[in-house]
Amino acid sequence: MNSSSAVPDEGVGDGCPACGGQVVLKPSTTAEHPCPHCGHRLWFLRKCVGDVVVITFLPGLTHRFESLQQVDEVTKAVGRPRRLLLNLSHLRFVPSVFLGMLVELHRRMASSPSVEVFGVEPESLRVFTATRLDELFRIYDDEQSAFASLRPHPSRRFHPPIGKGLES
Repeated sequence: MNSSSAVPDEGVGDGCPACGGQVVLKPSTTAEHPCPHCGHRLWFLRKCVGDVVVITFLPGLTHRFESLQQVDEVTKAVGRPRRLLLNLSHLRFVPSVFLGMLVELHRRMASSPSVEVFGVEPESLRVFTATRLDELFRIYDDEQSAFASLRPHPSRRFHPPIGKGLES
């Protein structure tokens, strides 16, 4: 971890959604992966940073969605965080079935966290724009930008109206 932020330096050091064991993959990895701890076929990894959950989608199984069972798996792994970040930086191609899964995930999570996306390839970003998914999800360039948006902007600090707020 980088000492100045809660964002990893390199690689993906996330946990298997089945067993929670740490899995480290290099950013250039493109093949399907079994978890080295339990053998579960990985198509996403889960990481918690404070009250934020980051789901990193991996290439391989993300293009073979046969049912909403995958949405159930992600929903179970996510729980009810304050904020959910979806990392698409390992996906070169985002098929329409995967986009449908993202919409269903957003629908299921609508009552609790903010669901946001980062690491969208330029070609996929055009698809997000054409389908208006850029209006459904806040999209960041990278994980660092997504986490930086957590810090309040100095001009956006809460100031109670004069004479209100600190009554005893």
